[in-house]
Amino acid sequence: MKTTKIALLTVFATLSLFAKNENVGEVNMPLYKKECGSCHMAYQPKLLNQPSWGKMMDNLKNHFGTDASLEPDETAKIRDYLTKESSYGEGGIHDKISSQRWFVKEHRKISPSLVSQPAVKSWANCAACHKTAEKGQYGERYINIPGYGAYRD
Repeated sequence: MKTTKIALLTVFATLSLFAKNENVGEVNMPLYKKECGSCHMAYQPKLLNQPSWGKMMDNLKNHFGTDASLEPDETAKIRDYLTKESSYGEGGIHDKISSQRWFVKEHRKISPSLVSQPAVKSWANCAACHKTAEKGQYGERYINIPGYGAYRD
């Protein structure tokens, strides 16, 4: 019973973080920004939990179909940063930020056609709609969806 209560509180804490559109903070590790940000936005560590970041770092050889392998010392430094700064929220191991319950809940009203359009391409392109995503600010007032405009819930 106690474990169930703790798990539920953890899930609700994570959901409330994003439901309130709080700032998840900027990425503050130059190596991570350089290496990971050269191909995609350097996602804030708080967007995934420790086990998910660990799995991501363990699979850089096949990182979403690309070999994103790094030197062992760089991998260790980035893993350390991501896991220390990660979320303690949603349990389980997630391959993608967009597979988490909080993400699905927050994006449930967005038409798939808005996401698949060339200006957005996929759920992984946060900055296409969240104009301050790189600063870790995902609040509604910062959303402007291509082909739709400012989003208001």
